Amino acid sequence: MEEFKKTTVAMVLLHVHERLRSFLIQQMAKGRDVKSQGAGQYAIKAVHEQRSCGEANTMNLNTSSIATSTNPSSVSSDEEKEMYTSNIDVSKLDRSN
Repeated sequence: MEEFKKTTVAMVLLHVHERLRSFLIQQMAKGRDVKSQGAGQYAIKAVHEQRSCGEANTMNLNTSSIATSTNPSSVSSDEEKEMYTSNIDVSKLDRSN
């Protein structure tokens, strides 16, 4: 009878171990999926910013839609100049002039 109890306890522990291991593997896989989604969203944002070159278009990653801040046909030349010059990184300007 004592041997039966030991065997039963060992089987239950083995079963619990297998289920716990399976659960942990599943959770780790979910964690990787979440991390890769975050990296994918970051890559999409970086590519979009690189393509836009500072233009007035922005991408909303939460809704996956592109929003345009101005209508090109309604922009005057002064507004257009302001729109492009306001996005210049001053630290990259040539200061030798």
